[in-house]
Amino acid sequence: MIDENLKAIPIKDLREKAGCRAIVLPKETKLVVYMGRLMEQKTAGGIILSEKNIHEESYKKTRGLVIDIAHSSKEDEENCNVSQGDIVCFRPFEGIHKSGKDDTYGFRLLASHEIHSIEI
Repeated sequence: MIDENLKAIPIKDLREKAGCRAIVLPKETKLVVYMGRLMEQKTAGGIILSEKNIHEESYKKTRGLVIDIAHSSKEDEENCNVSQGDIVCFRPFEGIHKSGKDDTYGFRLLASHEIHSIEI
């Protein structure tokens, strides 16, 4: 149920409760986001998941750690409020999914329009 008296709630409190902030990313910005380790996983019943299943689970994730940002210009870099080390949120299956040189590490290559918020 939504509180009908929205004006009475302090915005500062709501921002804190939301746990995220809006994002400012110039159009041509690209990011490399670390998704986590892709290690052998077991279901609650003890069934070991195949490599295909492990990667599919990684694709469903909606947040990751920014490890690299590429801007098309110095101006774009100055207008961006995302930096290395930020946790960003995006839709499941968004971006290009790839394993690292060590295929137990999962990454996503994301364009600016695919990122929706930064966790705080």
